Amino acid sequence: LFDLDLARLAAAHAAHAAALTVVAQPTLRPRESDLLAERDGRLAAVFPKDRPDPQDQRNLSPAGLWLAGPGALPGRGGEPWRDLCRDVVPALLAAGRPVAVHRTTEYLARVDAAAARAAAERDLAAGRPEALRLAHRRPALLVDVDGVLNHDPGPQGTLAPDDIVMVDGAGAALARARAAGFVIAAITNRAQVARGDVSFEALDRILGRLEALLAADGGYLDHIYVCPHHPGPFPHGGVPELVRACECRKPGTLLFRRAFAELPIDPGRACMVGDSTRDIMAAHAVGIPGYGVMTGHGCRDTGRARDGLDGTPDRMFADIGAAVDVVLAQA
Repeated sequence: LFDLDLARLAAAHAAHAAALTVVAQPTLRPRESDLLAERDGRLAAVFPKDRPDPQDQRNLSPAGLWLAGPGALPGRGGEPWRDLCRDVVPALLAAGRPVAVHRTTEYLARVDAAAARAAAERDLAAGRPEALRLAHRRPALLVDVDGVLNHDPGPQGTLAPDDIVMVDGAGAALARARAAGFVIAAITNRAQVARGDVSFEALDRILGRLEALLAADGGYLDHIYVCPHHPGPFPHGGVPELVRACECRKPGTLLFRRAFAELPIDPGRACMVGDSTRDIMAAHAVGIPGYGVMTGHGCRDTGRARDGLDGTPDRMFADIGAAVDVVLAQA
């Protein structure tokens, strides 16, 4: 069952000149689901649900809807294709044919079991499919990652999946916001990539662990926006193409502006929750409230003001759960 802008799906398919396009969303059961590795809207790899290491892939799963172009489903000696993720997609990727990934926050629900059908019927009765249409701009919860969703491991940042220790109740807090109709996205600086301490592949495993632990607590993020840059310099040089000034590293606002453009967010009903004055300054620069939490840096880091931006939180909370409760009460 779906309520989807099919013209937008077709446009994405055409923009990537794709043989096949998969509609994808996060899932609350990433360790039991087929998962996708995506780069700039193209599928890079598929991780079947029976994969030997189910823990640290990114939480992006086929949502049950595909758009196939001519010749996307070639025959294979008279044998039928049994599974798109196991059979068709690997064959297309091996042949060098592009497979696009169409991420969406719109309504899609499986109805292949009695419990799923009952849930879909409740959604229909509540008007949820229509409420999730992209034309309906929704309130948004934007969050930092280290120090907000998981405890900050120290000055070098998160360097491995095992560094992830969740803030109690973080996933449940996201679940409450989602139940209230919020779009939820993370915006995170990752200087470790620019330093050369973490590759993009390793970062995917780190964020995959985070997403799996959030899902185990009932929550997920619609998108994680990452800045991999740092102005440097680093004693060892770092990754040359990433050591530079940019607009996406907070307190820069590029990733906020991308979120407003790419997700069905009403900026007038959006807020940011962070543990650093950089988070607060970025929020204020785009005209939304910036709330601080006592976890992580606790907004005690230096730089209360920079380039005319005020880094003083609009309000401080004990943690992400307390912040979400007040945001929902005020919505």
